Amino acid sequence: MNQSNYEELEKSKEDLIKEINSLKEEVRVKDLRLKQFETESISNKFIQVFNYYQKFIRTFNLKHPKAFNIFLFMCENSDKNNEIFISQKSLSEIFNISERKTREKIKILSDHKLIKKIKNGRNVSYVINSSICWKNSAEQKIKFSKFHEQPVYLDLKSEEKQYKTKIEKGVK
Repeated sequence: MNQSNYEELEKSKEDLIKEINSLKEEVRVKDLRLKQFETESISNKFIQVFNYYQKFIRTFNLKHPKAFNIFLFMCENSDKNNEIFISQKSLSEIFNISERKTREKIKILSDHKLIKKIKNGRNVSYVINSSICWKNSAEQKIKFSKFHEQPVYLDLKSEEKQYKTKIEKGVK
């Protein structure tokens, strides 16, 4: 083996070691991010879901199950003011869907007024509609709610009838 082949092998070896270390760091960062969400959700031990919108929530779940899962994740991991700071990239990694699909699901949530996207420079946060659920005391809701609107029943009317029919059949 000549000197140039040896140098090429050493360079390839170094590149592979760098790539492995980079992948290890990426996994470590993802683990830390998930642990951060778990820790935050432990400190916020409850979510109040208001009865008035139960039918809306059930029918939304039937029509948009993946968007609903993202909504529940946001509820679970939001702070006590119903706000969560998370990138669409992180959400796509957590839910194992593309960033394009994540944007679509977030748009569905926004269009139905379940969440509101807030941009602050380069940072983005999502605020959960406090009419639907709230993470803090009722007194705090009056003071600190950043988003309180009636959700929009865009395409849920037919689903609502189907759900009601299923319940009536199940009760008999």
